[in-house]
Amino acid sequence: MSTPFDAAPSGNNTDIVLTDGQKEIIVTVRLITSALTLLGASFMIFSMIYFKKLKTLSSRLIFQLTISAWGEALFNYITLFTFGKEVELSTLCTFQGLGLQVFQLSTFLWTTVISFNLYMVVVKHKISMNEWEPRYHAAVWTVTSVLAIIPLLSGVYGPAGVWCWIIKTGAGLPLRFVTFYVPLYICIAAMIYLYSTVTRTVNATMDGQSDIEDADRRRAQNALNRLKAYPIIFMVLYILPTINRVYNWISNDDIFILYLGQVLTAPLLGFVNSLAYGLDEELRRKYRILFFKRGWFRTCIGEVSIDDLDARSGSVDEEDEYHVEDPD
Repeated sequence: MSTPFDAAPSGNNTDIVLTDGQKEIIVTVRLITSALTLLGASFMIFSMIYFKKLKTLSSRLIFQLTISAWGEALFNYITLFTFGKEVELSTLCTFQGLGLQVFQLSTFLWTTVISFNLYMVVVKHKISMNEWEPRYHAAVWTVTSVLAIIPLLSGVYGPAGVWCWIIKTGAGLPLRFVTFYVPLYICIAAMIYLYSTVTRTVNATMDGQSDIEDADRRRAQNALNRLKAYPIIFMVLYILPTINRVYNWISNDDIFILYLGQVLTAPLLGFVNSLAYGLDEELRRKYRILFFKRGWFRTCIGEVSIDDLDARSGSVDEEDEYHVEDPD
């Protein structure tokens, strides 16, 4: 995610204190990292649908997070039509600002929901959280809609540096805090608490049950680690954007290297999530079988059977793995 930490205007100026060359570099890097997220998120969406990996609530929550990251990356490309142009009153600029606000908000809200869902199962010992799914959707989309519509009705979507979001002048500055920064850092604080609590609980449980087989212990830990990865990725990718924005709050200077660090990390959320998702051994096994059926394995490594592939992978079906929730 990148737009909330856009290169912002200093003082009462309507432009940022960066050279035209620096702006072009920032936009180019941001579009490249957004392209990686489009590819990574598309891979996750395809894999989940094609391999029917939406049987558990945790998978469906990850799917919603992926859709949000994909949508934000797509809206980033509207910059191609607005950068360097007079867009103060442009409908397209307002459209980009609104779209980025919606998908940015939903991205960190779904990440928080994933953390909360894991907390309820591991710490509160909820056997199944499936009945919470409608509540999650209602909460995420209600909050997102309200926080996106307020700036729209206030007319503060516009140029926010080298792309469009909430302007920094006039009513835009307080609305940035109210509709984005405050909810963002509340969610980050909540994720830190939920993640640390889950980690302590899991470690205490594993240490207290010495009769658990090592293989089962590893499978349980791996399953939990995959779910914990998404909030951790989100928080890590927000370190540089947060430093950049805090610096902007206390200084009138805009540091190019901070903006560059921001666009190198924040827009990569969907891409890095896809790397974490692709580490799932069961998913890799499914792709190996798919490649075998398409004949690609025979082309690369000669004759091999599906049994050989299963033996090499040493994996088990997803439904046999340890889960922190019951399947639907």
